[in-house]
Amino acid sequence: GRPAGGHNDQGQLGIGNNTNQDIPYKVSLPAGRSALALSSGHYHTCVILDDGLGSPDTINCWGKNDEGQIGDGTLDDRYSPEDVILPPSAIPIQISAGATSTCAVFENGGMKCWGDNTYGQLGIGSTTPSASPQTLNSISHLSASQVSVGNSFACALFHDGAPRCWGLNSGYQLGMGTSGNRNSPTLVSGYGDSTQGSHNFTQGVEVSIPVHVAGWGYSSSVVGVLPQGMNWNNSSNSLELTKNLSTGIHSVSIQFTAGTHTTTMSTSFTIFERIDPWSDRIPSHAVNMAILDDVDAKIPVTIETGDNYFCFITSNEYNYCQGVNNYRQLGDGTNTA
Repeated sequence: GRPAGGHNDQGQLGIGNNTNQDIPYKVSLPAGRSALALSSGHYHTCVILDDGLGSPDTINCWGKNDEGQIGDGTLDDRYSPEDVILPPSAIPIQISAGATSTCAVFENGGMKCWGDNTYGQLGIGSTTPSASPQTLNSISHLSASQVSVGNSFACALFHDGAPRCWGLNSGYQLGMGTSGNRNSPTLVSGYGDSTQGSHNFTQGVEVSIPVHVAGWGYSSSVVGVLPQGMNWNNSSNSLELTKNLSTGIHSVSIQFTAGTHTTTMSTSFTIFERIDPWSDRIPSHAVNMAILDDVDAKIPVTIETGDNYFCFITSNEYNYCQGVNNYRQLGDGTNTA
């Protein structure tokens, strides 16, 4: 069990009643289960449970449930831990309870959210609320590593090194540089996506970069020596990047020859640090992954939301914050959002 104390008018302490407690009181978790992770929202709490018997981990929530934030398919307040509706294949690894919604990251890199969706804070492409977990299909090509839910918005980190946010944006808390709510995960300002044609890739994945020359009858060859982890495929005219290619900037020149005519093409790209703390889940680079304006300085490794702002820490230990700043919560020396 877990100790809890304080206000309990909505059953948010999970002790089987709605009586306030002025000292910590043990939460009665299901028999044989132990808590692996816990997150508390405004009036509800969720926990990832391990049954210790080799069965998949599950989620229990309790407290206020007027918006379906408990995830048990009802709108009934729960005074004791209640099972969240999940398929057996959904193994949770991280959870965040917000004001009136909840999100969780799963072992396969997917994400599910449930509860209030007035501002699109479930990230499912609509504003339809749900009292049971809903999959965020728009980021199915990515693997999430962490999610943090605030007051009617959420932000998450992904293996491509970019933060994405969704939901309420009246105070610029989504970090996009503009207002306007978003009902699906949207890249934070300073990041783009690979549909723009930039050659920036995640470390430890296999990538094929096609290179074409107008005309026919050309043979191709590499100028100089390719670094370890990179090969030139003559049959497909493409650079093949293996999982062993090191991080950093790489430049390659390819020579195309047809009879006495020769042309040389040079390309450069960046391999940036892979951020996936859970496991090696990423088979390849995919369309709509992020590209970074500043690869070295802006790869977030942890993120946290407040009521109407968020902050993240980067791999080189910089801190960035965005959103409402009336109480100087962004730490930038001003009170301007």
